[in-house]
Amino acid sequence: MAIVASLVFVGLELRQNGEIARAAAYQARAIAHADSMYSTAANELALTAYRKGADGDRDSITPLEGWSGFYATAGALSVADNSHYQWEQGFLSEDDYEGLRVMLAGVMRNPFQRWAILNNPESMRPSFRELVLQIDEENGGGQAVEDASN
Repeated sequence: MAIVASLVFVGLELRQNGEIARAAAYQARAIAHADSMYSTAANELALTAYRKGADGDRDSITPLEGWSGFYATAGALSVADNSHYQWEQGFLSEDDYEGLRVMLAGVMRNPFQRWAILNNPESMRPSFRELVLQIDEENGGGQAVEDASN
């Protein structure tokens, strides 16, 4: 009986440790996401590049706006890649994964941000790059990615 009780206790400890690890991963992801959003919100040049891209006015994006937008997008992309990794490791729920897909699909509808994402393959893990390409295809991608950086 003592052995059974010990095994039950160990099982409960492992479950609790898993829950604590998932909670810590959620908290770290939320902080990283918020930091990325605050940084982008304060980056007037990146926001201008995003707006011009969304308005179909990519030709007027200055080099400084283009690079600022590129690096702001790369920062947000690393947060998304990490979230994808956390999902692969079982630390994010299916709902969170679906939220990640919806967010990426929305971002990639902006021609400038799509360009910035698809021209930054070396910063993505292979499985995340596959997800990005799948979402791009679902968005009607497959078109050539023009140079929007000027």
